[in-house]
Amino acid sequence: MNIDTLQKFVALVRHMNYTTASRELHITQPGLSKSISELEKELGVKLFRREGELELTPAGEFCLERAEEIVYQRTLMENGCRQLANSDDTALRIAYPYGVDKTYDAILAAYRHVRSRHPYVPIRFSSQDRVPLLQKLTQNKVDVGTVILFQGDLDCFSAEEGGEFQLELLCADAPELWVPLDHPLSKKESIELEDIEKIPLFVGQAPPFELFRTTLESFASSYGLTLRMLPKAVNSLEEFVIAAEGSNAGLLLASRGVGEARGHEKPAMTMKASFALPITSYHYFIYRKGDANPLLREYMDEVKNQMMRAGE
Repeated sequence: MNIDTLQKFVALVRHMNYTTASRELHITQPGLSKSISELEKELGVKLFRREGELELTPAGEFCLERAEEIVYQRTLMENGCRQLANSDDTALRIAYPYGVDKTYDAILAAYRHVRSRHPYVPIRFSSQDRVPLLQKLTQNKVDVGTVILFQGDLDCFSAEEGGEFQLELLCADAPELWVPLDHPLSKKESIELEDIEKIPLFVGQAPPFELFRTTLESFASSYGLTLRMLPKAVNSLEEFVIAAEGSNAGLLLASRGVGEARGHEKPAMTMKASFALPITSYHYFIYRKGDANPLLREYMDEVKNQMMRAGE
């Protein structure tokens, strides 16, 4: 079986006439008849009833749907290759950090936007932690990613990695405190750092939040406070609810937007927006210096556009 034979089968079904179908295919009628007979022999079924007007059998109906899809995919591939042969566009490989944050929806929307504008260009989308992301950028396996950095982290990053990569600020973020509705703190209009001392605390967002933990601990220590942060990191309210079951942990300190980014917000939780810490995380695009891929700028600009629309 080959795709040309399936194309002949589809053409015959379209016309239900050997003469008309063979004329469209630019082959002889006996040649078309032979191809259909060989296909039926290979499949072990009759595709047509030939008494009177040509008519598909149930097996023919079954095979038609699949043959049309194969022929369609072949056409897409041929058209795509022709487009790529006459285009300056290259592939775009996008990485985003593990976990959910306020940028996720914008990144996903921008990815879909670029794909719709360049349907024949390979555009890949994957999640990466910072260390493998840097390795893949160095190895030219990823074109652009996003990293979350804190001020101290940013200073170290700029010194150690800044020569090879370009950083471009996307947005800044601040932590928020999520509290179960049945927790005593949910009734308070505002929550101070002293209120959460000694309470088991989940810290949202997986790496690179190690620095966030140490920064928060240092900040609390400067006020003579000790925070009890659990080692497990969670990336959504859904994960938090599951992780907190059966334990005495009732609070989640998370990057802004973690509750809404994928629709995981639970009615049993409330966000205490009045809880603020002077700790800011920065979301950066990161890519190789001098990268001339035209899709790179289009993607990054679209992420920014999506962030602006979300903030309106």
